[in-house]
Amino acid sequence: MNPPTPRLTVATLAELESTTGFEWFVTAPRNELTFPERFRELMYRSRKELRALEPQLPRVSTLLQRRFLKHSAWVADVLGNFDEAATFQRRLGNIKEADWQLFQASMARGMASFLKPNQIVGALEPLDVHQGVWVALSFVKEVEEQCQPSVLVARKSGGNWQCLAQRTLSPQATNAHLKVLSGEIVIVQDRLGGSWQPTEVNCYRLHQGALQETTSLFSEHGVRLRKFDGRWTLSTFHCIGYCPCHGEQPRWLEVFQQGKNGWQLASAKYPELFEDYPRQIRSLLKRYPNDDVLPAYLHWTERLLQGKTVGPPPQKHAQKIDT
Repeated sequence: MNPPTPRLTVATLAELESTTGFEWFVTAPRNELTFPERFRELMYRSRKELRALEPQLPRVSTLLQRRFLKHSAWVADVLGNFDEAATFQRRLGNIKEADWQLFQASMARGMASFLKPNQIVGALEPLDVHQGVWVALSFVKEVEEQCQPSVLVARKSGGNWQCLAQRTLSPQATNAHLKVLSGEIVIVQDRLGGSWQPTEVNCYRLHQGALQETTSLFSEHGVRLRKFDGRWTLSTFHCIGYCPCHGEQPRWLEVFQQGKNGWQLASAKYPELFEDYPRQIRSLLKRYPNDDVLPAYLHWTERLLQGKTVGPPPQKHAQKIDT
Protein backbone atom coordinates (compact mmCIF):
# COMPACT_ATOMS: atom_id res chain seq x y z
CA MET A 1 0.00 0.00 0.00
CA ASN A 2 1.45 3.37 -1.05
CA PRO A 3 1.85 6.03 1.66
CA PRO A 4 -0.55 8.98 1.42
CA THR A 5 0.62 12.06 -0.49
CA PRO A 6 1.63 14.82 1.94
CA ARG A 7 0.05 18.25 1.82
CA LEU A 8 1.77 20.85 -0.34
CA THR A 9 3.12 23.37 2.17
CA VAL A 10 6.15 25.63 2.46
CA ALA A 11 7.79 23.03 4.72
CA THR A 12 7.13 20.19 2.25
CA LEU A 13 8.60 22.11 -0.66
CA ALA A 14 11.56 23.35 1.40
CA GLU A 15 12.41 19.72 2.23
CA LEU A 16 12.41 18.81 -1.48
CA GLU A 17 14.58 21.83 -2.31
CA SER A 18 17.01 20.90 0.44
CA THR A 19 17.25 17.29 -0.75
CA THR A 20 17.93 18.08 -4.40
CA GLY A 21 20.19 21.12 -3.97
CA PHE A 22 17.91 23.71 -5.56
CA GLU A 23 19.81 26.68 -6.99
CA TRP A 24 18.18 30.00 -6.23
CA PHE A 25 20.33 31.88 -8.69
CA VAL A 26 23.52 31.40 -10.64
CA THR A 27 25.67 34.13 -12.14
CA ALA A 28 28.53 31.84 -13.14
CA PRO A 29 28.62 30.51 -16.73
CA ARG A 30 26.61 27.30 -16.97
CA ASN A 31 29.38 25.37 -18.73
CA GLU A 32 31.52 25.81 -15.62
CA LEU A 33 28.94 24.14 -13.35
CA THR A 34 28.76 20.42 -12.67
CA PHE A 35 25.98 18.30 -11.19
CA PRO A 36 27.46 15.33 -9.25
CA GLU A 37 26.16 11.95 -10.38
CA ARG A 38 25.14 11.02 -6.84
CA PHE A 39 22.38 13.65 -6.98
CA ARG A 40 20.77 12.28 -10.15
CA GLU A 41 18.86 9.56 -8.29
CA LEU A 42 17.61 12.18 -5.84
CA MET A 43 16.45 14.30 -8.76
CA TYR A 44 14.35 11.46 -10.20
CA ARG A 45 12.83 10.84 -6.79
CA SER A 46 12.12 14.55 -6.37
CA ARG A 47 10.41 14.73 -9.77
CA LYS A 48 8.14 11.82 -8.78
CA GLU A 49 7.21 13.56 -5.51
CA LEU A 50 6.60 16.88 -7.28
CA ARG A 51 4.23 15.21 -9.73
CA ALA A 52 2.29 13.72 -6.82
CA LEU A 53 1.97 17.16 -5.20
CA GLU A 54 1.07 19.07 -8.37
CA PRO A 55 -2.73 18.48 -8.22
CA GLN A 56 -2.78 20.57 -5.01
CA LEU A 57 -1.41 23.69 -6.75
CA PRO A 58 -4.79 25.45 -7.28
CA ARG A 59 -5.46 25.31 -3.52
CA VAL A 60 -2.24 26.99 -2.31
CA SER A 61 -1.04 30.59 -2.26
CA THR A 62 0.40 32.43 -5.26
CA LEU A 63 3.82 32.56 -3.62
CA LEU A 64 3.87 28.79 -3.07
CA GLN A 65 2.64 28.11 -6.62
CA ARG A 66 5.46 30.16 -8.10
CA ARG A 67 8.05 28.51 -5.85
CA PHE A 68 6.75 25.03 -6.76
CA LEU A 69 6.87 25.71 -10.51
CA LYS A 70 10.34 27.27 -10.29
CA HIS A 71 11.69 24.20 -8.49
CA SER A 72 9.94 21.81 -10.89
CA ALA A 73 11.48 23.62 -13.86
CA TRP A 74 14.94 23.39 -12.33
CA VAL A 75 14.67 19.65 -11.59
CA ALA A 76 13.49 18.98 -15.15
CA ASP A 77 16.37 21.06 -16.54
CA VAL A 78 19.01 19.20 -14.52
CA LEU A 79 17.58 15.85 -15.69
CA GLY A 80 17.78 17.01 -19.31
CA ASN A 81 14.00 17.23 -19.83
CA PHE A 82 14.22 20.64 -21.48
CA ASP A 83 10.72 20.63 -23.01
CA GLU A 84 9.22 19.86 -19.62
CA ALA A 85 11.35 22.60 -18.02
CA ALA A 86 10.18 25.11 -20.65
CA THR A 87 6.54 24.17 -19.92
CA PHE A 88 7.02 24.84 -16.22
CA GLN A 89 8.71 28.16 -17.02
CA ARG A 90 5.76 29.23 -19.18
CA ARG A 91 3.35 28.32 -16.40
CA LEU A 92 5.52 30.22 -13.94
CA GLY A 93 5.30 33.32 -16.14
CA ASN A 94 1.52 33.10 -16.52
CA ILE A 95 0.13 31.92 -13.20
CA LYS A 96 -1.54 34.80 -11.38
CA GLU A 97 1.23 37.15 -12.44
CA ALA A 98 -1.03 40.15 -11.90
CA ASP A 99 -1.68 39.12 -8.27
CA TRP A 100 2.04 38.76 -7.60
CA GLN A 101 2.81 42.13 -9.17
CA LEU A 102 0.08 43.80 -7.14
CA PHE A 103 1.47 42.25 -3.96
CA GLN A 104 4.99 43.45 -4.75
CA ALA A 105 3.73 46.92 -5.63
CA SER A 106 1.81 47.16 -2.37
CA MET A 107 4.87 46.16 -0.29
CA ALA A 108 7.11 48.55 -2.24
CA ARG A 109 4.73 51.46 -1.63
CA GLY A 110 4.79 50.72 2.10
CA MET A 111 8.60 50.89 2.19
CA ALA A 112 8.89 53.91 -0.12
CA SER A 113 8.64 56.39 2.75
CA PHE A 114 12.06 55.22 4.02
CA LEU A 115 13.78 55.71 0.65
CA LYS A 116 15.16 58.79 -1.07
CA PRO A 117 13.03 60.30 -3.87
CA ASN A 118 15.30 58.85 -6.59
CA GLN A 119 15.26 55.28 -5.17
CA ILE A 120 12.99 52.41 -6.20
CA VAL A 121 12.48 48.95 -4.70
CA GLY A 122 14.01 46.30 -6.98
CA ALA A 123 13.63 43.14 -4.89
CA LEU A 124 11.73 41.98 -1.80
CA GLU A 125 12.29 39.00 0.51
CA PRO A 126 10.64 38.00 3.82
CA LEU A 127 13.07 37.92 6.75
CA ASP A 128 10.55 36.86 9.40
CA VAL A 129 7.04 36.23 8.06
CA HIS A 130 5.48 35.76 11.51
CA GLN A 131 6.83 39.13 12.73
CA GLY A 132 6.04 40.89 9.44
CA VAL A 133 9.72 41.72 8.79
CA TRP A 134 10.79 42.18 5.16
CA VAL A 135 14.02 43.06 3.37
CA ALA A 136 14.05 45.36 0.34
CA LEU A 137 16.86 45.96 -2.13
CA SER A 138 16.57 49.42 -3.66
CA PHE A 139 18.27 51.07 -6.63
CA VAL A 140 18.80 54.63 -7.80
CA LYS A 141 16.67 55.46 -10.83
CA GLU A 142 18.10 56.51 -14.18
CA VAL A 143 21.79 56.11 -13.35
CA GLU A 144 23.94 54.87 -16.23
CA GLU A 145 25.97 51.70 -15.57
CA GLN A 146 25.83 51.97 -11.75
CA CYS A 147 22.69 51.11 -9.76
CA GLN A 148 23.96 52.28 -6.32
CA PRO A 149 22.05 49.62 -4.31
CA SER A 150 20.87 49.92 -0.71
CA VAL A 151 19.29 47.38 1.63
CA LEU A 152 16.37 48.19 3.93
CA VAL A 153 14.80 46.07 6.67
CA ALA A 154 11.30 47.06 7.80
CA ARG A 155 8.44 45.61 9.83
CA LYS A 156 4.79 45.80 8.82
CA SER A 157 2.25 45.93 11.64
CA GLY A 158 -1.31 46.45 10.51
CA GLY A 159 -1.17 49.26 7.97
CA ASN A 160 2.01 50.84 9.37
CA TRP A 161 5.67 50.27 8.53
CA GLN A 162 8.64 50.61 10.90
CA CYS A 163 12.19 50.92 9.57
CA LEU A 164 14.50 48.57 11.50
CA ALA A 165 17.79 49.05 9.64
CA GLN A 166 19.27 50.50 6.43
CA ARG A 167 22.63 50.16 4.72
CA THR A 168 24.17 51.58 1.55
CA LEU A 169 26.05 49.05 -0.57
CA SER A 170 28.80 49.37 -3.19
CA PRO A 171 28.42 52.52 -5.34
CA GLN A 172 30.24 50.71 -8.20
CA ALA A 173 27.63 47.93 -8.53
CA THR A 174 25.96 47.58 -11.92
CA ASN A 175 23.39 45.08 -10.66
CA ALA A 176 22.48 43.41 -7.37
CA HIS A 177 20.57 40.33 -6.19
CA LEU A 178 18.90 39.67 -2.84
CA LYS A 179 18.23 36.40 -1.01
CA VAL A 180 17.40 35.53 2.61
CA LEU A 181 18.85 32.18 3.68
CA SER A 182 18.23 30.83 7.18
CA GLY A 183 17.76 34.33 8.58
CA GLU A 184 20.85 35.70 6.83
CA ILE A 185 20.58 38.45 4.21
CA VAL A 186 22.76 37.67 1.17
CA ILE A 187 23.51 40.45 -1.34
CA VAL A 188 25.30 39.63 -4.60
CA GLN A 189 26.64 42.69 -6.46
CA ASP A 190 27.95 42.67 -10.03
CA ARG A 191 30.51 45.16 -11.37
CA LEU A 192 31.85 46.12 -14.76
CA GLY A 193 34.81 43.99 -15.74
CA GLY A 194 35.26 43.61 -19.48
CA SER A 195 35.98 39.92 -20.08
CA TRP A 196 35.82 39.37 -16.31
CA GLN A 197 32.67 39.19 -14.19
CA PRO A 198 33.74 40.72 -10.86
CA THR A 199 31.18 39.92 -8.18
CA GLU A 200 31.01 40.86 -4.52
CA VAL A 201 28.97 38.95 -1.94
CA ASN A 202 28.03 40.56 1.37
CA CYS A 203 26.09 38.74 4.09
CA TYR A 204 24.29 40.42 6.99
CA ARG A 205 22.23 39.55 10.05
CA LEU A 206 19.89 41.92 11.84
CA HIS A 207 21.33 42.45 15.31
CA GLN A 208 20.19 45.04 17.85
CA GLY A 209 18.72 47.38 15.25
CA ALA A 210 21.68 47.22 12.84
CA LEU A 211 22.75 45.16 9.84
CA GLN A 212 25.85 43.33 11.05
CA GLU A 213 28.09 42.04 8.27
CA THR A 214 29.06 38.40 8.81
CA THR A 215 30.95 37.55 5.62
CA SER A 216 32.42 39.30 2.57
CA LEU A 217 33.47 37.31 -0.50
CA PHE A 218 34.82 38.26 -3.92
CA SER A 219 34.66 36.34 -7.19
CA GLU A 220 36.25 37.13 -10.54
CA HIS A 221 33.64 35.22 -12.54
CA GLY A 222 30.25 35.29 -10.84
CA VAL A 223 28.94 33.10 -8.04
CA ARG A 224 26.88 29.97 -7.56
CA LEU A 225 24.46 29.60 -4.64
CA ARG A 226 22.86 26.24 -3.89
CA LYS A 227 22.19 23.57 -1.30
CA PHE A 228 24.21 20.39 -0.87
CA ASP A 229 22.82 17.78 1.52
CA GLY A 230 20.64 20.37 3.23
CA ARG A 231 23.43 22.96 3.72
CA TRP A 232 23.62 26.21 1.78
CA THR A 233 26.85 26.65 -0.16
CA LEU A 234 28.22 29.62 -2.06
CA SER A 235 30.86 29.10 -4.74
CA THR A 236 33.25 31.72 -6.09
CA PHE A 237 35.48 31.50 -9.17
CA HIS A 238 38.88 32.99 -9.94
CA CYS A 239 41.49 32.41 -12.66
CA ILE A 240 44.62 30.42 -11.89
CA GLY A 241 47.93 30.16 -13.70
CA TYR A 242 50.70 32.68 -14.35
CA CYS A 243 51.60 31.88 -17.98
CA PRO A 244 48.28 31.09 -19.75
CA CYS A 245 46.24 33.93 -21.18
CA HIS A 246 42.95 34.86 -19.53
CA GLY A 247 40.91 32.74 -21.92
CA GLU A 248 43.00 29.64 -21.16
CA GLN A 249 43.15 29.98 -17.38
CA PRO A 250 41.01 27.47 -15.47
CA ARG A 251 38.26 29.04 -13.36
CA TRP A 252 39.14 27.76 -9.91
CA LEU A 253 36.19 26.98 -7.66
CA GLU A 254 36.05 27.76 -3.96
CA VAL A 255 33.07 26.52 -1.95
CA PHE A 256 31.88 28.22 1.23
CA GLN A 257 29.32 26.65 3.56
CA GLN A 258 26.84 28.63 5.62
CA GLY A 259 27.32 28.38 9.38
CA LYS A 260 26.14 30.11 12.53
CA ASN A 261 28.95 32.69 12.33
CA GLY A 262 29.10 33.32 8.59
CA TRP A 263 30.30 31.34 5.59
CA GLN A 264 33.28 29.02 6.08
CA LEU A 265 35.60 27.68 3.37
CA ALA A 266 34.54 24.07 2.73
CA SER A 267 35.95 23.11 -0.69
CA ALA A 268 37.49 19.89 0.63
CA LYS A 269 34.01 18.56 1.52
CA TYR A 270 32.99 18.45 -2.16
CA PRO A 271 35.69 16.52 -4.10
CA GLU A 272 33.26 15.67 -6.92
CA LEU A 273 33.26 19.34 -7.95
CA PHE A 274 37.02 19.21 -8.61
CA GLU A 275 37.21 16.08 -10.76
CA ASP A 276 37.91 17.93 -14.03
CA TYR A 277 40.74 20.16 -12.79
CA PRO A 278 43.65 17.64 -13.07
CA ARG A 279 42.95 17.15 -16.78
CA GLN A 280 42.78 20.93 -17.40
CA ILE A 281 45.92 21.70 -15.41
CA ARG A 282 48.04 18.87 -16.87
CA SER A 283 47.12 19.99 -20.39
CA LEU A 284 48.23 23.56 -19.60
CA LEU A 285 51.49 22.41 -17.96
CA LYS A 286 52.47 20.65 -21.20
CA ARG A 287 52.26 24.03 -22.95
CA TYR A 288 53.55 26.10 -20.05
CA PRO A 289 56.02 23.90 -18.10
CA ASN A 290 57.55 26.96 -16.38
CA ASP A 291 54.28 28.06 -14.77
CA ASP A 292 55.01 28.06 -11.04
CA VAL A 293 51.38 28.53 -9.91
CA LEU A 294 49.48 25.64 -11.51
CA PRO A 295 51.45 22.76 -9.86
CA ALA A 296 50.24 23.76 -6.40
CA TYR A 297 46.61 23.52 -7.54
CA LEU A 298 47.26 20.20 -9.26
CA HIS A 299 48.88 18.76 -6.13
CA TRP A 300 46.01 19.91 -3.88
CA THR A 301 43.35 18.54 -6.24
CA GLU A 302 45.05 15.16 -6.68
CA ARG A 303 45.36 14.69 -2.91
CA LEU A 304 41.69 15.62 -2.48
CA LEU A 305 40.53 13.16 -5.15
CA GLN A 306 42.70 10.43 -3.62
CA GLY A 307 40.83 10.88 -0.34
CA LYS A 308 43.83 12.30 1.49
CA THR A 309 43.65 15.06 4.07
CA VAL A 310 44.20 18.49 2.56
CA GLY A 311 44.54 21.95 4.00
CA PRO A 312 43.04 25.11 2.51
CA PRO A 313 43.37 25.48 -1.29
CA PRO A 314 46.55 27.23 -2.52
CA GLN A 315 44.80 30.59 -2.81
CA LYS A 316 41.80 32.20 -1.11
CA HIS A 317 39.78 35.17 -2.39
CA ALA A 318 37.68 35.65 0.72
CA GLN A 319 37.64 37.64 3.87
CA LYS A 320 35.94 36.52 7.06
CA ILE A 321 34.47 39.39 9.05
CA ASP A 322 35.12 38.98 12.77
CA THR A 323 31.97 39.32 14.84
